[in-house]
Amino acid sequence: MKLWKRITAAALGLCVAGGSLLGTALPSFAEEMTEPICSLPLYSTGDINCDHKTDLLDVVRMHKYLIGAIEVLIEMPAEDYLQPNDREIAMMTDLNGDGEVDIFDLSLLERLVFFGTFRLDKLSSTQKLSAGYAPHPVQTSTLNSDILLGQTDFALDLLRLTAAKEPGENVLVSPYSVSQALGMTANGAKGKTRSEMESVLGGSMEALNPAFYAFRDSAPYSPSIKLSTANSIWVRNGYPVREDFLQTNADYYAADAFSAPFDDQTLEDINNWVDENTDHMIPSILDYIPADAELYLVNAVAFDAEWADKYTADQIGDGTFTAADGKKQDVQMMHGEFHQYLSDAHATGFMQYYTDYRYAFAALLPEQGMTTEEYLDTLTAKGLREMLSEPEDVTVYTALPEFSYDYSKELNEPLKAMGMPTAFDDEQADFSGMTDSPLGLFIGRVLHKTHIEVTPQGTRAGAATVVEMCDGAEMMTEEPKHVTLDRPFVYMIVDTDTDLPVFFGTVNSIG
Repeated sequence: MKLWKRITAAALGLCVAGGSLLGTALPSFAEEMTEPICSLPLYSTGDINCDHKTDLLDVVRMHKYLIGAIEVLIEMPAEDYLQPNDREIAMMTDLNGDGEVDIFDLSLLERLVFFGTFRLDKLSSTQKLSAGYAPHPVQTSTLNSDILLGQTDFALDLLRLTAAKEPGENVLVSPYSVSQALGMTANGAKGKTRSEMESVLGGSMEALNPAFYAFRDSAPYSPSIKLSTANSIWVRNGYPVREDFLQTNADYYAADAFSAPFDDQTLEDINNWVDENTDHMIPSILDYIPADAELYLVNAVAFDAEWADKYTADQIGDGTFTAADGKKQDVQMMHGEFHQYLSDAHATGFMQYYTDYRYAFAALLPEQGMTTEEYLDTLTAKGLREMLSEPEDVTVYTALPEFSYDYSKELNEPLKAMGMPTAFDDEQADFSGMTDSPLGLFIGRVLHKTHIEVTPQGTRAGAATVVEMCDGAEMMTEEPKHVTLDRPFVYMIVDTDTDLPVFFGTVNSIG
């Protein structure tokens, strides 16, 4: 194999320009595609002979094309209706997305066929995969009670299980953000993985997709109140993500898709995207990109609203807040008079509206001696919905402290406990609706960050959720070893084609 590569490279002078594929020039992934997305089963990455599988026959055909033994690369099936469009041709042949078919694509195809995966360690920039297609119009339906109850249950479980791990600490989650990110992810899940995710999210994806679209589409946006939502999908360069998966998420989640090298620049790009789409309330969400990460599904939310009745200076004064550990804290307390009273067997509270009355701030104070974690354990989704939908119309005098804080949490364990463990299992997870790669994807991490500021003028809140999809190709199966180079050592730089050291040396001192 090494000799064959060398002979091929010499014959080609290391590069063959795009040439004739189907009588048309090969489009680059970076260019906008005007061809409509094929609605039939997609050809997989590297499927040169169009038999809906990528194997040794495709390697042989590309090799023949590059050395000039055949003039046309794509071997078309007899059925005209299976003819791939320009974008599919690029995905089938131009594996590194540089606009040419050359020796480097052949090398990647060999790695895909013989080792089951390939990675591009370096490409110059992030490319927008979704530039060539637009969201299709979707049919939305009235949000039914089952969906609303399911989402309430999801929100309650998410907070309860998160807070239970940090008793006495400030906790803030955005069920809206998490459900958007998980909804995109579930569109690539199948079998038990999908059914568990649907159970946790509170409905089938056929019902949830239009519901999540409606949640996002109906959000207000004005100078005094807004809830903005942004979704994106980031794919490692060359990874064979399914185009129907990307299209579904473009339709229902307006998710832009990007191909990127998953290097330090990609890390910065994703964090900058989150920062921009949370109005700079969440400056970053990712701390690193692991070697086995293939996709990121990212949601960002920014909420900014003024009170319908702003507090005046004479309503704000010094106050004392008793923390969970019993310590007394000096605060600025905002006093008001409202008419939406909340109560159940273990708490009393109120609702305070933001401008336009589309959103409200709701507070619930557990009975004396009961912690917030204990109170959450008494709540049910049905009970909470009834309380919020039927507040008592009575005068209620309130005192609300000004506060702000940031919160971050990896949600793997809460989501497993909520009923979707299979999605995190590297052996059992089924995300075949997301990729045609023979290596299975699983969720590596679900990262969540939030920010809130409650002031006399109103409330600002931001949230971001990242679902990290991994293929496990580089995960260790044995107990890891440890090597610490803290004394003299030998080193080399090796030509992996020949296994010969190109550089070979020792380090006996530093500096």
